[in-house]
Amino acid sequence: MTASEMFNFVHNLIFMIGDLIPEQDVVWQFVLTTIKFVDLSYIPCYIEDDITELARTIATMNSSYLQLFQDKLKPVHHFATHYPSHTRKFGPLRYLRTIRCEGKHKPMKNYAKNTTNRIDICYSIGKKTQYSFAQRLFESKGLEDIITANILDTGSLAAKVK
Repeated sequence: MTASEMFNFVHNLIFMIGDLIPEQDVVWQFVLTTIKFVDLSYIPCYIEDDITELARTIATMNSSYLQLFQDKLKPVHHFATHYPSHTRKFGPLRYLRTIRCEGKHKPMKNYAKNTTNRIDICYSIGKKTQYSFAQRLFESKGLEDIITANILDTGSLAAKVK
């Protein structure tokens, strides 16, 4: 699944099978906590209570992971503990994510798979990417005219860039 497909699947999973799972099931509670963590990570603006709730949810998620899987925390779990402080410093995390860049991996992998030049594969992939972008410009698709970013400092500042 792509990232957006997985995001939608997991959020709809609650409605598809949630009523069939006992509420006290610890694995299900872990899944619900993880979904809550993702939701809190992607909200467009925060107040201090949201950041406190995010920190509490991360702590619950990490402790549940340790109990359920009897394993060490992965680096991603440790990185998540920094989300509340980064949110205070930089604003909503949804505007700092790299998912759009991650979405470019599939075309790059296809370019690499379909090229016969193995001497300088990076050069070949770069050229194919440039040709693809040039085609977008030639077809007048180009880039979006307006870029909008909501950078909120405890709900007080919103900026629009044109």
